[in-house]
Amino acid sequence: MHDPTSKPSSPPPTTYACAPSTRTRPSWQRSPYENLNAQQVADQHVAWIKKRCLIFIPTEIAVFAAALAVIALKPPAAGIIYLALLASAVAISFLHRTRAINRFGSLHQICSLECDPAKYRAVMEALVASDVHDRSRSILATEQARGLYYQGESMRALQLLSQVRFKSPKNPYWLAVLSIETMCRHDVGDSAGESLALSRLDELGRKASAGSALAKELDGLHARYQVILKDPAAWTSQDAAFIRDGVDRAQSPLEYASWLLDECTWEQFHGDRDRALQIIASLDELKLTPLHKRRRDALAAALRPETNAEQQLDL
Repeated sequence: MHDPTSKPSSPPPTTYACAPSTRTRPSWQRSPYENLNAQQVADQHVAWIKKRCLIFIPTEIAVFAAALAVIALKPPAAGIIYLALLASAVAISFLHRTRAINRFGSLHQICSLECDPAKYRAVMEALVASDVHDRSRSILATEQARGLYYQGESMRALQLLSQVRFKSPKNPYWLAVLSIETMCRHDVGDSAGESLALSRLDELGRKASAGSALAKELDGLHARYQVILKDPAAWTSQDAAFIRDGVDRAQSPLEYASWLLDECTWEQFHGDRDRALQIIASLDELKLTPLHKRRRDALAAALRPETNAEQQLDL
């Protein structure tokens, strides 16, 4: 994977690969959890899981009981019936697991649509309290770390991630762990730790099946990291085009704000100060996470006329 500390051999061009797009602010769906507090979200999720289990477990027992009856009674075509019942049991189990994963994944809308990482982390903490057998400890710790990162508390996030353990090195959840760790290391300026996390992501990619969902997600992450982990002073016009495409393709307010901040950074280093100030103004209209607010405030401070004058005097 790209080494984010590397520098190009020649200075980056200041020309645009494409002119800054004139865009209107997109609209997104609303979060289904918007009007619930963290405890209510967690209680609703636990109740959903219990309800699904009340359907899933008796259904599985009935299917296996029917399979045992087939073995005992040996009706005509017993082998075919038995295999059909086993296939049904596997399909029911897969469907239950898929729905549970999707239901848990929907909680991320608290971050992506509501831009409320504190609430998201509180939901995960409440789910930890309900996980009496610690079956999901590492997943919940990872998601708490995600919330901490967006709250601007990367060191605390890294402490949580250090406790994450999965039995299999091929567990796809390592993607979330390592991507969050990479961004946290980058945020705190730990270049050695960042490079190590990137190398572990590379290793995960080598183990992923070609064409799998994991491999495709890693490819997309790799392309983005090649840009956003690079020193902005070294960004090229191609990087600018990549960033603007990210703004236009953003799937949520969280993504949109992140890409806009990257675009504003490009304008600060290589482009048009007035355009950067326009982006700052547009960010004021969005709900931002604490991390994004910190980035916006730093960019706004750097773009102030007195700041620029001071920088010129220092030179």
